[in-house]
Amino acid sequence: MLPLNDITSAVKFKLLLYANDSALIVPGNNTKEIQQELSNELESIRECLIDNKLSLYLGKTQSILFASKGNLHKINSIQVQFTGSVLSFTQMRNSMGPKMDH
Repeated sequence: MLPLNDITSAVKFKLLLYANDSALIVPGNNTKEIQQELSNELESIRECLIDNKLSLYLGKTQSILFASKGNLHKINSIQVQFTGSVLSFTQMRNSMGPKMDH
């Protein structure tokens, strides 16, 4: 079993772990910086997993961009590189609160 401290100390951003799933949260305002930070963090995680004789399953690995409605249209995609591959990409619009009927 991989000690959680090993993997959480391998990254500088927030890493959420639940059962066999995880989410790496990298905030930012600059798409290129976010792409680079995600790539760097994934490499750190990969090295930690290799040290513990584990691997990252790329079949379920994807990048998801959360943004406000006003900013989402400005971004076509982000391209996160990992071991020579580009992760699949999904956009999520944050409504910044519930919608209320009048």
